Amino acid sequence: MMIQHIVLFNLKHRENSLEEQEFFHRVQKLSLIPEVHNLKHLRQLSQKNPFKYALSMTFESLKFYQCYLKDVRHKSFVENYWLAEVTEFMEVDLAPFSNESLV
Repeated sequence: MMIQHIVLFNLKHRENSLEEQEFFHRVQKLSLIPEVHNLKHLRQLSQKNPFKYALSMTFESLKFYQCYLKDVRHKSFVENYWLAEVTEFMEVDLAPFSNESLV
């Protein structure tokens, strides 16, 4: 079962600032974690929610997603950068409907 992990968030940095660029450079290093696939950092365009940015990545299974959460590189990123630079966020973890659940 494929897992789509999406995080919507705001940074304390100004848009297009050097600090913003450095943050996303650090984000990109999360793609070195073997379980992470299709890592993208995006600007959120809708005016229907308060978030300016999004991260999106996929995992082949719930097990791989849980491995990512425990990975020392993920934990280090959260402790050293995310907590210091992100002002608010919302996580969304999605899985496809199975045929059985649609019946």
